[in-house]
Amino acid sequence: MIKEGSYDLLIIDIVMPEMDGFSLYEEIRKIDNKVKVCFITAFEINYQALRAVFPAATTTDDTGCLI
Repeated sequence: MIKEGSYDLLIIDIVMPEMDGFSLYEEIRKIDNKVKVCFITAFEINYQALRAVFPAATTTDDTGCLI
């Protein structure tokens, strides 16, 4: 239900019932490549997976926000 330019920031949980946060991120990028994204997780293993997928992420990148 996302439309380009509708959001400035999205907070995406990595663990979700039907689609994981990584897959959702990829789908969002197809629609809006300017929205900032902050990933959230309660699991250390998912944080490590996120760093493996986005190794160059910094706090200024759209993938640099990790909670």
